[in-house]
Amino acid sequence: MRTHSVRRIAIDRIQPPAIADQRASRLDEVALPTDSSMLFTSDLLGRAFWATLLLTGQVIHAEAAVLEAICRSEPDPASDETFIVRAVTAAISEITESVEDYNAALSILPLELQQVLRLPSVLRHCFVLRTLVGFTEGDCARLLHLTVGQVDEALFEAVQQLVRISRNSDRL
Repeated sequence: MRTHSVRRIAIDRIQPPAIADQRASRLDEVALPTDSSMLFTSDLLGRAFWATLLLTGQVIHAEAAVLEAICRSEPDPASDETFIVRAVTAAISEITESVEDYNAALSILPLELQQVLRLPSVLRHCFVLRTLVGFTEGDCARLLHLTVGQVDEALFEAVQQLVRISRNSDRL
């Protein structure tokens, strides 16, 4: 069994971007639930946004995934963990295999997360879900339609690539 050490990036400490400065936020287009028992804190929405942005690589897809999680939560108030799972599940359904332009996402991400976005998609998805979001190998495998062994191998390779990227950027 391989062991690896990863400097953990606290996704919950990153402030959501001022997307409204770039263009009107899609949150304005959705009628949010009015039930007082449902509270979507900016911290929760921020964590969901960052995770979905890193999964999809696209601001528009990340917003759509968070909005879908909000809409799915309306009749059934969700715990923070359930809300994140709903957002991540929606984000995974938004992922396309086409070559995407990540410039908008890269422009709002901190350097460490920009490096994550540059990983090949399967490696990035496994790294984000296991390391940043904290899902189990089994949950990652189920969500990504992989085996637990494939998730473990992808995570190991992602860590190796991030170390190489970090070393190369330190030399510049």
